[in-house]
Amino acid sequence: MDVKVRQASIDDLDILVRYQLQMAKETENMKLDVEILTNGISQGLNDENKAIYFVAEIRDVVIGTLMITKEWSDWRNVWVLWIQSVYVDKDYRGRGVYKELYNHIKGIVSAENFGGIRLYVDKTNINAQNVYTKLGMNGDHYKLFENME
Repeated sequence: MDVKVRQASIDDLDILVRYQLQMAKETENMKLDVEILTNGISQGLNDENKAIYFVAEIRDVVIGTLMITKEWSDWRNVWVLWIQSVYVDKDYRGRGVYKELYNHIKGIVSAENFGGIRLYVDKTNINAQNVYTKLGMNGDHYKLFENME
């Protein structure tokens, strides 16, 4: 399978929205507001200080997406990348698509001297946890607590 990863553009907005709607439904049984989601993704696509989106493609067809954000770590005195909003089309799961996206982000971390990569996954999303474990990520040391308004 010849997967190519590239930074998303505004032309990818529709597929990013569609995949995020599917991801929220599948992983957390949530229904997102399409208008709010579209505006949020648009903001990220237009301002890399907010988010950077990537797409995985086969023959110019998007089959997976991923978003990163930057966070300053005062403990390490370095920027860290957060992986968020990951989705791989059902027909392509288990075929190395996420690994290609992840390796692309690892390349950015190395090339641009970021301190590392962080991500969180819902504690009930066992499939995602297994994928991350296979890639050598260890979630034992970190749990996310949040209160979103």
